[in-house]
Amino acid sequence: GRQAFSGDADKAAPYFDRIGYPLPDATNPAEHFLDLVNSDFSGEEDVENILNLWDQHKSKNASSHGGSTHGTERLDDDDDDADEAVGIEKTKGTSFSSELSIMFKRHFSLITRDPILYLGRCLIFLVMCMVFAFVYWNARDNDFDQLYSKMWIQLWIASVPTNMGVVAVYALNDEFKSIQRESQNGMVSAGTYVFAKSILVLPIFILFAISSLLIPGYLIQGLPWESFGIHIVLYAALMFVFESVAEVLSVAFDDPIIGMLQFMNFWFGSFLFGGFLIPESDLYWPLKLFYYIMPYAYYIRSTMYTVFQDTTFSDGLTSDEALEEIGKVFPVIETEDNVAQDIATLLAIGAVYKIMYIVAVMVKTRKVAKIQTPN
Repeated sequence: GRQAFSGDADKAAPYFDRIGYPLPDATNPAEHFLDLVNSDFSGEEDVENILNLWDQHKSKNASSHGGSTHGTERLDDDDDDADEAVGIEKTKGTSFSSELSIMFKRHFSLITRDPILYLGRCLIFLVMCMVFAFVYWNARDNDFDQLYSKMWIQLWIASVPTNMGVVAVYALNDEFKSIQRESQNGMVSAGTYVFAKSILVLPIFILFAISSLLIPGYLIQGLPWESFGIHIVLYAALMFVFESVAEVLSVAFDDPIIGMLQFMNFWFGSFLFGGFLIPESDLYWPLKLFYYIMPYAYYIRSTMYTVFQDTTFSDGLTSDEALEEIGKVFPVIETEDNVAQDIATLLAIGAVYKIMYIVAVMVKTRKVAKIQTPN
């Protein structure tokens, strides 16, 4: 919590030279200054001496006179420093806009150079969902016998890719630890990191949806193209929920393995309380609460409604009749149009976890090691 120097960067080396800590030849100034205030490299006495000299230097400049200690005598030789009190108020840091621009460029480069976290998952989603599309090949037929298969393939196409968010927990945990070190060293602010990263990943959710639905669902399974747009929005909203959960768990736990296990618990809870395994009417409080706060029920209900409304069934079966038949076995499926409400609910659930993630980042980047006061 104490300062060793504050002012223009070009004055740092002359200052430390005057107090007896010159910059060695062929040495990075930043590393040299950090080593000076690190007791593991300089020793406790040297660090304390450097801090005390700067405190005396600030006091001398602020009051226009100083004491007669050896340290201050060396500082008195600098006429320029004596003319101006150098404090934290005089420090000129990077502007918010410049730092934000740097963050955008940095993380965009990371996304493109290391595609496994986002772009790599798009390819994995495509392959996995194509497998399900071929396994449920007969679900392409729009007749009564395939109604339940049509629902289950939509569940698998959504549930398995969302489960892959466990990979993001590990990767984001490692990324956050780098940001945490840089933020505590004053190199970047946590706010610009969160803002830039949140904006950059928004198009990724659409890519996730297109990768999972376009070829497997609409080219192989023959889903009606009229439902494609709404289906993409529903899927992207679902991915937003699970990605936000992955983000908060990557920050909440220092050990990424614990965060990954917690993500698996959330995914399993979402599947269990999705309304298609256990109906809402069979749940008792407080377990019924999980039905409302887990995302799958909202997704599958509106997905089946959206897809069936634009599907022409054989044997004179209407879309409402098809939904009613599935609803007899899986009450989560309804004939009412709740699409807008369900999309808003999914976004709200994701926003809650996103806020938790932002709070966790802000708190953890402000947490510093305990400073031992001198005896």
